[in-house]
Amino acid sequence: MSEIRHDLMQEYKHFEFIVRIKADLLAKGIRVNQNVGKRKDFNKKQIHPYQHYATLHPVDIPEDLVLYSGSILIPEIIMTKFRYNPDSDWQMDDENGYKLRNDRTGVEIPVEPTPQTGFDQHFIGELPLSSIVQKLGTDVAGVVLSNWCFYFQNNHECRFCEIFPTYQSQKTINKVQKPIEQVVEGLKLAFQIDSHLKHVLITSGNMISYDHTVREYIKIGEGIKELKKKNINFQAILMPPENFLLMDEMRNVGFHRVCMNLEVFDPQLFEIITPGKAAYGYQRLFEALDYASKVFDIAYSSIVYGIQSLSPDLDVTKWDPAKENQKALAGVDGLLEKKIIPLFTVYHTSERNAIGLIRIDGEALFAFTSEYGQKVFSSGIIEESQNSISFDSTSPNDLINDGYSLAKYQKEIADLETFSMDDQKVIRK
Repeated sequence: MSEIRHDLMQEYKHFEFIVRIKADLLAKGIRVNQNVGKRKDFNKKQIHPYQHYATLHPVDIPEDLVLYSGSILIPEIIMTKFRYNPDSDWQMDDENGYKLRNDRTGVEIPVEPTPQTGFDQHFIGELPLSSIVQKLGTDVAGVVLSNWCFYFQNNHECRFCEIFPTYQSQKTINKVQKPIEQVVEGLKLAFQIDSHLKHVLITSGNMISYDHTVREYIKIGEGIKELKKKNINFQAILMPPENFLLMDEMRNVGFHRVCMNLEVFDPQLFEIITPGKAAYGYQRLFEALDYASKVFDIAYSSIVYGIQSLSPDLDVTKWDPAKENQKALAGVDGLLEKKIIPLFTVYHTSERNAIGLIRIDGEALFAFTSEYGQKVFSSGIIEESQNSISFDSTSPNDLINDGYSLAKYQKEIADLETFSMDDQKVIRK
């Protein structure tokens, strides 16, 4: 037993080291050597729906990078989104294989881009499949239904949001809303092409009204019902409808999880950063989440790490990583108290929003991730049979499952220590 514990501890240290690197990469981004763009053996980066830096990458870059491929002792995958930043300490190179190197610390690790999906070689009408469906991580087919949000009509958009400005500058499709028929056909085709896909994730800006947006989701669910028969999970990120009964209709057409994002937990800052959502109502959002938890058995809500501690004037020069962790963890606690599974994204900007550039601290982000994982794991809100918080594998653009895995394997190591001590007591007897 002691040998197993020793081996697991050694593997855990390496796993933790890679999660720490991922946090730094999401915080600081990655620059790229020109030689990376010469190879075409990876899933090419799509700007849509978000650009991670004001400057566009000069060569083709991967959408995601595999940092850790799993082991017998820790069969998890760690992937990161390639957030391009020409000023980062981290650089991706291709010297006898792909590598990430930190020029400041000298740390270097091998990486593998996710392979080509082939989505750009298949078409729905005249549109390449890659402009309708994107592969996220290893097992998720993602669709952004609309790049328009009615919050932009009256300057009520979330102050961190860039979905519409990015669409305007980097169009991959001429309509802000993808036709439902093309989305349905695109998802069916994606699952025919890629046998690794297990989940459908749909997100969107708010279209016309909250209820209209939900009805569009329902149309998609009805169109891809045949995928449900193959045990494909349907998940949705959206604002709740005015008519809560529409959530029941979502469940009836196959959606089994919904995420209704609070974005900012502090109610006063919520009013400032998310004025459109504030008009819907802070308490009303929680009422919707409570209703969703009854319809779908559980409900999810996400906050944006990096903006929880902003001052009311949104002055980023006052940003403090310790205060951010304190406020973000308070948000995690608050959601858990309400029996809502807390998620988080990591703030980024191409400087097209009202907040601007925040220099996220990688070490602080890792510390938050570790404590976040402990809080969610120890809360018992995730069923023991479920090995992750969201989806079946790592999510490249956040550290949700990575933090949970840290807590899970810490517990496993502690249990092995207990078993080892009990064995020693038996031997002494």
